Amino acid sequence: MSLVLVFAIVATTANALRCDVVLSSGFMCFSSNCGLLDALHEAQIKPSALVGTSSGALTASLVAAGHSTARVAAEFFTRAPIWDCRPYLTPWRGILSLAQLETRLASLLPATFEELDEERRSW
Repeated sequence: MSLVLVFAIVATTANALRCDVVLSSGFMCFSSNCGLLDALHEAQIKPSALVGTSSGALTASLVAAGHSTARVAAEFFTRAPIWDCRPYLTPWRGILSLAQLETRLASLLPATFEELDEERRSW
């Protein structure tokens, strides 16, 4: 069972509740992170900032890039990111090569933060 830690500051604005959300890591807990974002959406709470660590960072970046939470969950349940990591043949460079994972993420994310539309940057 994954534990998702969320720190949110909720304030009432003229239009809706707003909060800042930090999605935690936790060995590949994409479904928990996506479930939390879905619950916020259903409650009409729009994050003013969405960040994370490890799998939380992957979830946050993909959602900020415009992918639905259903798409994010499907992407990582189809093939977990760990399967895109390969052992280095030269261990002094590290244990795992992330080249294949980087290629996969490059196909899903814009190259730069500035390429996100204005609303997504402040999401």
